[in-house]
Formats: sequence, structure tokens, C-alpha cells
Amino acid sequence: PAVQYHPYNTWISDASSGEHWICLSWPEEQIISRVVVAWMAKGGVPQKIRLQVQNAKGNWEDIDKDWRSAQDTIEEIPFAPRPAKAVRLLQAPNGGNPTAPSLMGVSEFEVF
Repeated sequence: PAVQYHPYNTWISDASSGEHWICLSWPEEQIISRVVVAWMAKGGVPQKIRLQVQNAKGNWEDIDKDWRSAQDTIEEIPFAPRPAKAVRLLQAPNGGNPTAPSLMGVSEFEVF
């Protein structure tokens, strides 16, 4: 089933043309190997996203070397297991869905 916009269960960025992101962090490094994202699907899915992890030194490392389109309203993004203090999902400036490119909307963001 498609994820719908839930007014009280969806985080939505401000409507600006800049980069948007959502981040989860931990006090100690965790070994992670995938994320699951439930996108706000009202108007489609984001057109330019990139996943990053933060290493022990605090530097961000790209999982996706290039911007890419979200694949579905509920998307699993697997990658090789790696230690991380945080994981961040970026959306490029004006890289949101086709009807609202300046917004980023996420209903759920899970890390495994």
C-alpha cells in the first residue's frame, strides 16, 4: 500500500530551495547495513536523495556517490555493513517530489 500524508505522523521540512535532511544518531557506534524510509507520497517520491553515515571521527561518508531518485513510497536501502555514529538521508536542493520539489516529507525512518 502507498504511504499517505498523515498530518500528525509525518515530518515535513520547510518549503525552501536548500538541501533538506533527516538524521538519526547514537552515543556509540553501531554496525548498520540498511535503512527503510516511508516517504510522504502525496505528489510522488523525491527525485534527488543521497544516504550518508557518520564515522567515528565525525565525518560524513556517502553511501550513494550520486544523487538518485527514491524507488518507492516505502523504500529499503541496503548497503555493506559498516560502523556509524549517525545516518543521514539528504535531499538535494529542489530535489523533492515533482509537485513539491522544495519539500521533504518522511513518515518513518528505520535503521538496521
